Amino acid sequence: MSQEQKNPSEYNYTGDELITITAREFASLNGVVDYALDQETNKFYPEKYNFINKETNERVNKVTEKNKHLAIKVVDLERTLDGDPIISRTRRGQDILRVKLILEKIHMQNVDSGIAKHYTELQELRGNQVKSSSEEQFSNQAEDFPFEDVPTEPVSEN
Repeated sequence: MSQEQKNPSEYNYTGDELITITAREFASLNGVVDYALDQETNKFYPEKYNFINKETNERVNKVTEKNKHLAIKVVDLERTLDGDPIISRTRRGQDILRVKLILEKIHMQNVDSGIAKHYTELQELRGNQVKSSSEEQFSNQAEDFPFEDVPTEPVSEN
């Protein structure tokens, strides 16, 4: 007897069902979302300018009708190099960011409910084989403990 083959694309949810995944699946999904978000996010550093009086070589605080013929626009290298980046995302990036926020909400609920463990607690469970994110980024290397693929440290912010 063969069991009827179901086409998963013909099925959906009403919206209120509880769907569960393992911590490994959650970590994998979160990693893919982080990667995709990074691919759709751009940082750029705009140039900052000053205006200099071409006769006195002094900085012009405000360009007016009266002094505009004397003002020369020059790049302020120090402010340009020290400036904060402007972040832009594609439309797809905005959608991915929404998914990231959902994952962060789920993670925070798991932290608050005690499902997610502090990395120091996991270090004790694993014999201090887990490092905090400030010591080293977590890598999924094969090790001799049963939770080898589960991230066990704080997530670093980009």
